[in-house]
Amino acid sequence: MAVTAAVPDIVTCSQDYSVEYPSTGGQVVFSVFDRFRLFLGAQSLDYASLYSAFTSTNLISFLTFTDLRIRLIYPATDGKEAFKNPSDLVRYYYAISDIRIIAGCWCNLHAKYCVLRNGRMVCQCSHNTDGDNCERCLPLYNNRPWSQGAYLPYPSGTPNECQICACNNHSASCTYNPVLGYGVCDVCGQNTAGARCDQCLPGFFQNSTLPLNDPNVCTLCMCQILGVLNNDLTCSMIGGQCNCRPLVMGRQCDICYDGYYGLLTFGGACQGCQCNTLGTVGQSNVCDKQTGQCPCKPGITSRDCSLCKDGFYQFPFFFSSQDCVACQCDPGGAAVPTCNKQTGQCVCRPFMTGLRCSLSADNYYVPLLDMNNNKPAPAGGTCQQTTDLYSPSKPYTDRTFVLCNQMNMASFSPLLRIVQPKLIANYIPALRYGLNGSFPWSSLTLSIRANGPNTSVDLSQYPNDPSAAVPPSCILPMPYTILIQNLTIGYGNAWVNVNSSIPLDVRCTYTATLSADSPGGATQPLLVDSLVLIPDYHSTAVYANETNPVLRQQYDGCVSRYLALQTKDATKTDAICRQFMLSAMSEFAQGALRCDCDPVGSVSPLCDSVGGQCQCQPGITGRRCEYCQPGYYSMTPTGCTPCFCDQLGSQTPVCNYTSGQCPCEPNVALAGQTNTLSLPSDLQCHFCVANYYGISTGQGCQACSCSPIGALSTQCAESGQCSCLRTIGGNKCDACLAGYFNFSISGCVLCNCSTSGALNVTCDNLSGSCYCKANVQGVKCDVCKAGTFNVAAGNPDGCQPCFCFGQGSQCSSASGFQELIITDSTTNWKSALDNITYITASAQFLGDMHYSYGQWLSYWAQTRPGVIVNITSSSQPVILEGNGLRLAYVSADNLTVTSVATLLTFTLQQSFWINTASPTIPLDAATFYKVLASLTRILIQQRFGYDFIAVSTVSMRSAVLSADGSSQVAFVENCTCNPIQNVAGLSCGNCSQGFQRPTPTSSLYGPCVPCNCNNKAQTTPGICDEWTGICRNCRNGSYGDHCENCFVNVTSPNCDQCLPDYWGLSKTGCSACNCVPSFSKSTTCDQNTGQCACNEALHIGGLTCNQCADNYVNSSTGCISCGECYALVVAKMKDLRTNQTNLTSLTNQLISQDNSSTLGPFYTRLAAIQGNITALNNFNNRANALLATLPGSITAFRTALFNLTIALVSVIAPQTRTATNAIQSATDTIAAAASDINSTTTTLIQAYSQLTNDMPRFTDQLSNLMASLQSVLYSISGNSDIIINGIQLLNQTVNAIETNAANASSSSQLALQTAQNAMNLQTTLSNQLLPLLSQLAQSLNSLGQQTNGSAQNALNSAMVLFQNSSDLLQSIQTFTFSPVDVTGTAAIIQNQMALAATLTNQTQVAQASSQPTLNLVQTDNALTSQLLLQVTGNKSAIDGLSSRIAVANQTASNAVALAQNTTNQAQRMINIMTNFDATAQSVQSQANQSLLTVQRIRDLGQQASNASDQILRSLQTAIISSTQAQQVASQAAAEADSLNQILGPASNKSSALISQSSTVLNDIQSKSADVDQKNASIVTPLANSLGTYLAATVALEQRVALARMTADNVTALVQQMQLNVSALTARLQSIPTLDSNAIAQLQSNVAQLQTYYNSLNLLTTVASLNNTITGQRVWINAMKMRRDDLQQQIARLSNLLSLLKT
Repeated sequence: MAVTAAVPDIVTCSQDYSVEYPSTGGQVVFSVFDRFRLFLGAQSLDYASLYSAFTSTNLISFLTFTDLRIRLIYPATDGKEAFKNPSDLVRYYYAISDIRIIAGCWCNLHAKYCVLRNGRMVCQCSHNTDGDNCERCLPLYNNRPWSQGAYLPYPSGTPNECQICACNNHSASCTYNPVLGYGVCDVCGQNTAGARCDQCLPGFFQNSTLPLNDPNVCTLCMCQILGVLNNDLTCSMIGGQCNCRPLVMGRQCDICYDGYYGLLTFGGACQGCQCNTLGTVGQSNVCDKQTGQCPCKPGITSRDCSLCKDGFYQFPFFFSSQDCVACQCDPGGAAVPTCNKQTGQCVCRPFMTGLRCSLSADNYYVPLLDMNNNKPAPAGGTCQQTTDLYSPSKPYTDRTFVLCNQMNMASFSPLLRIVQPKLIANYIPALRYGLNGSFPWSSLTLSIRANGPNTSVDLSQYPNDPSAAVPPSCILPMPYTILIQNLTIGYGNAWVNVNSSIPLDVRCTYTATLSADSPGGATQPLLVDSLVLIPDYHSTAVYANETNPVLRQQYDGCVSRYLALQTKDATKTDAICRQFMLSAMSEFAQGALRCDCDPVGSVSPLCDSVGGQCQCQPGITGRRCEYCQPGYYSMTPTGCTPCFCDQLGSQTPVCNYTSGQCPCEPNVALAGQTNTLSLPSDLQCHFCVANYYGISTGQGCQACSCSPIGALSTQCAESGQCSCLRTIGGNKCDACLAGYFNFSISGCVLCNCSTSGALNVTCDNLSGSCYCKANVQGVKCDVCKAGTFNVAAGNPDGCQPCFCFGQGSQCSSASGFQELIITDSTTNWKSALDNITYITASAQFLGDMHYSYGQWLSYWAQTRPGVIVNITSSSQPVILEGNGLRLAYVSADNLTVTSVATLLTFTLQQSFWINTASPTIPLDAATFYKVLASLTRILIQQRFGYDFIAVSTVSMRSAVLSADGSSQVAFVENCTCNPIQNVAGLSCGNCSQGFQRPTPTSSLYGPCVPCNCNNKAQTTPGICDEWTGICRNCRNGSYGDHCENCFVNVTSPNCDQCLPDYWGLSKTGCSACNCVPSFSKSTTCDQNTGQCACNEALHIGGLTCNQCADNYVNSSTGCISCGECYALVVAKMKDLRTNQTNLTSLTNQLISQDNSSTLGPFYTRLAAIQGNITALNNFNNRANALLATLPGSITAFRTALFNLTIALVSVIAPQTRTATNAIQSATDTIAAAASDINSTTTTLIQAYSQLTNDMPRFTDQLSNLMASLQSVLYSISGNSDIIINGIQLLNQTVNAIETNAANASSSSQLALQTAQNAMNLQTTLSNQLLPLLSQLAQSLNSLGQQTNGSAQNALNSAMVLFQNSSDLLQSIQTFTFSPVDVTGTAAIIQNQMALAATLTNQTQVAQASSQPTLNLVQTDNALTSQLLLQVTGNKSAIDGLSSRIAVANQTASNAVALAQNTTNQAQRMINIMTNFDATAQSVQSQANQSLLTVQRIRDLGQQASNASDQILRSLQTAIISSTQAQQVASQAAAEADSLNQILGPASNKSSALISQSSTVLNDIQSKSADVDQKNASIVTPLANSLGTYLAATVALEQRVALARMTADNVTALVQQMQLNVSALTARLQSIPTLDSNAIAQLQSNVAQLQTYYNSLNLLTTVASLNNTITGQRVWINAMKMRRDDLQQQIARLSNLLSLLKT
């Protein structure tokens, strides 16, 4: 049956696909499109008919299926299957390669897509439907019945969506109700009800603030039964308000009204809060509704906020804006964290004091972290124990340390624990060490073992220790083992692991061993200083209670930095670290420890309050000052004696602490051994033993082994050089000296080579010709070759080549130049864009810098700490760019940059640079000049690999014209320029005047061409700009770059004449005549003056004929005569006008010839000419002066020449012949004497060198002393601690001065002894040397007299200054302050100022009379001025304080009067006020507050008094220290006096020598000239050296006197401060208080006041009283702020002084 439109769902079958062919590629197709085409029409577009067929036929049902089955029944065969042959059967099969189904899910037209779900396809429903085929509505969408979607109407169809029920989100489903016609909600939730869940259940109410769909729209009433009336628990349906009892509020009636509480606590009865509003936040009286707790301020407690919390004090009785003040008790110094709630005084641990318990008591101290500093034991270890002087670069503690190599062991036994608060305490081990070299030490092993009971412990100190019940285990089977790793390079380091601690029992003794296991790459021994047992601070309150992890980390860092000796002092002065250590250690030590200063070694029994360091005598160390420090010996009450070990002759600078013998190197003479001076040696290892040398090597001495032929003695010099014959050299005297030639038996001849032009001082041994540098010639190398100039020692070529920009071949040094150093910091230098490893120079180093040829470029460089940068020859640290070339600096010597700033210098000469484009070709001078002449960029390298260097302060040497025309440098060339090039200038770098460069880009190395000014310039050729060619001197009337244009009204072509009717040719053209036509004869005027031709008949005048002529006046009838009298001035008028015309003409001529644009301003040229004239006059004066002396000099020269000739002829020749034999016979004696003299010279030179080396140190120490004293004077008025520290610094410095004085004394004694030995040796040569000895004696005698005179003058000046300072001190000590008479105080201060002025005048007199002490007197003037400033400042402070106290007194008096007046008013109102109890109660409260205010003022006064007493105690200590410092300074002065007495015998010896010499003066002519020259060149410097010793001694004495005077000034200032503080204390204690009886009377009277209150306004009166008290409090607070500010200044200055000490 066929498929038709009527029956489109007919099934058709076919066997077309059940045959053999096709065997492959066949398709079985079931298509529905043929059936659809029945309805779509011919064009297959009639979808409306198709959709109608879906509705009218079963086509949709026919095409709908749930499963698909394909049945394979029988394949096509060839009939052989009947034989059942397997080979045939395998050929029969179906082969299905692909099944394609184009179909869609059936979703009732409620879905567009379907998806695979649980193994089957289901619809993705829309239209609010549900089900696999969208066959039902969603549960909440049954507001109408479900319906299938429809295709019609076409094309949109009909969706038939399911509708949502109106359940207000309170139900998950609904059911369609056909009666109601909508969906009814199934189960309403969230306490709702109704068909649409729009009502509340009973017991709930609707929250009107929420929408109906809110889940909380229905709320339970929850009325509080205690708060409702009659136990009614119902509430209104709208809002849910319960029915509340009185004083109860809230929707649920569950809270009291504001100001009440206790609804639940008191059974429904609300009670009043009664908060103390002074203690509540915002003065609130609203408390917690349940507990009644008022809202207290942070520092206040109790229910009504009327008490300070524990840890707070000072309840704010007067100001509601204030709170209780935190106690701020020091967590370690205070026993508990709470304080007195009235005064704030904390409970201090033993011997701790201060309001916060943060200070130790007098003579007590708080130990620091390293109090248990254990030094390696001298026995029990294999490390080498040694010592050295203290040095900041290599610090260590106590007096020794050990050096450990691999497998060495250091022992610490027994371990030191100064104080331990518990029987068992935890300690953190730390190692102080130092390491040199390039590699860190890998690891160490630290073992700590208990080795027995501690029998010396006093167990009664631990009465309640919980560990006492457990017996100690003092023999541990296994020690505590700690691995120490990665020890870094450097000295003063420390290793510590702050998180690792070990327990130690005080009842046991312990031993520690340190094993040097693995050094890693380290090659140097490890310096082990000490093992520190740090108390475990983690359990202390200051650390444990700190919640800020950052601050805890800072505390740990403080421990690490304090242990490292390099950073110890800085850490101790750090505010955070210092406070942390003080708190932690005062807790660990349970208070402060006694100073216990050694009575012999310490200056006073007082010690540093932090750390406990006592003030030691000179050369004494230890915390208690109990032993000599390294480098000193023999401890006495005045200190220890310096060792003065020779740093070269001693193995260490530390001598035996008892005998003082220094440890000498091999072959260095010990005390008593014969030394190189043939004298018994000293303790200091100063000399080699006889016939040895080399003490300066520091490795001991070696044998001289002088040649017996060429040497004069068997004793050689310190260098090993034997004493040779004159001009003979070599260590063994076997060759000519350098700089001599023609070796022979009689000696050698001097080469005399130029030091600037020769390569060295040597010359050809035969001819004497010197070896010249490349650009130098001549036998002595003193002449520049052609084309070079300026022979200079620093030039590797000798002379620098002429540059001349290639336009001249000859030059010389230009005159009138001085040195110019171009300097700049690198702050604004930027990195090179093409290479960020370089920075580029600023503009001032660029441009034409060829004057710097042969000079230098330098900069300071340094690295970060620990980094070393080596700059090799390939590094190219500096690059120059210019003229298209790039030059890099290379050098054979490597440069090293470390963390210490290093100056690197680079010579600007081609020998040190390469052209980076051709580095293998040597650079020539012309190329180097070209780069410098057009320097466009300087690159300085700052990055080397991964390391950086910091570059700063770059400098370049150049030259500039000197202001006075003098010549100071010679490296600027003055070229002879090639005339045909038209160039000029010192280097031919400019065009000659009237010439220009051919083009703006022309090279400087080419010729110039004439300027093009079109023949209209003022000169021929015209003057123009060298580069642009713009003319600068166009004639009047022309303009333009080349004078090519004429101005308007100027005629062409020469622009030299004005047009008619114009006049006045000038640089700007011509001006119009402007003649008035009606009064002038024509429009043309005079072209020079501009005068028009006026009508004389009309008596017209003026330049343009615009006014009446002279002596005529304008009227209505024309110009009429003025009168006969006026005619008399006409002649004079004409003369004046003629002069005016001439002057104008001259001015125009000057203007037209003005050449300032080319030559510069006239005044500048005039000033230059005047300067040249002045310089010329000065030169002429100098020349005249020289000429005046020249005839006399010539005459003297001729006379000397004549005398010399006579002497040569008549004396020298005969004496030479007779002296030859004498010289030969005296050779041995002279040789021996020369050897002794050489030895003496060496000794004295060493002594002089030592003193010279010490003098800068003396100067630095004295400079530090002056700086310290000035710092003390600056801070003395506000800081007692700084006073103490300053005086301690003064003591230390004066001690150092005394030490240095002793050093100088010892050195001077040694020099004197050596000089006496030299004199004894000279006795054996009296026949040959007496003339020289006579001169020496006279010099010594004169020097002694001068020394004594200078010393006496200095002493007199010092005594005058000391007396003036003493007078000033006495005056200040008598200064008193009267609390009442401020005027009298001012007068006293004026007297003090006058006394200071008198001291200034006396100082000036002393300055005029004692020139050698000028510098000291100037210093005294500065100190006096400082004292004047101090006195003036104290006067101002006292005046201000007195004024404030007077105001306070008056204010308090007014307050008392006001209180009395108020009392009288209250008395009058007793019987007329009623029913005002509440107001009376308020007034009573205010009065109570007033009483508390008075008490508060008294407390503040008492606190201020206590603080003042404390300051007085501190100042008393400062006075004691100052007095001691004065005594030390006096002792130093006495030492200096004794030093002069020691040197006195030198003068006596000189006098005796004069007497002895006078007997042998007749033998002078028999002496050899050679012997005379040798002794004059050796012995005379010895005398000068001794004079230097004496002068230095005098200067030292003057310095000591200055120190003593300054100490007196410090004492005076301290006493002045004590008086000021006492006056302040008296003022504070005298503050008046209110009359408490009057206020009490006021309280009783106010209780009876009634109706008259309003008219008298009592509240205003009491408020006024409160304001008065407030004013007093403000003043007290201001005083407290001032005190706090002073304390802050004390802290800052303390830190500053600590930094200065380090």
